[in-house]
Amino acid sequence: LLIEDDELMRDMISMVLNLQGHDVCAAATGADARAVFCAATYDAVISDLYLPDDDGFALHDALRAKRPQLRFMLLSGETDAAVLGKAAEQNIRFVAKDENFAQAIVAALE
Repeated sequence: LLIEDDELMRDMISMVLNLQGHDVCAAATGADARAVFCAATYDAVISDLYLPDDDGFALHDALRAKRPQLRFMLLSGETDAAVLGKAAEQNIRFVAKDENFAQAIVAALE
């Protein structure tokens, strides 16, 4: 499950993952993600940190409450030490949106 509010970014990440053999369900908001999450089973969730109606940490908490072993990855251009520390404390894989982030997502899934 990919949650990304930027349409171009969402399409690009979906394309990269599809080319690597992953089936991708994409959502643009936290509300959309919560709805589709309840309707299917996902191997992993990849979420933008900042969404128009949610944030990645709150989404992580809600989805992991339903599936504690869920693999969860946060994407963000923000690499503030507090954000990175919070991700590490909650066992969330953090991927910085930099020039190599698509490859980092694929590597983290494998």
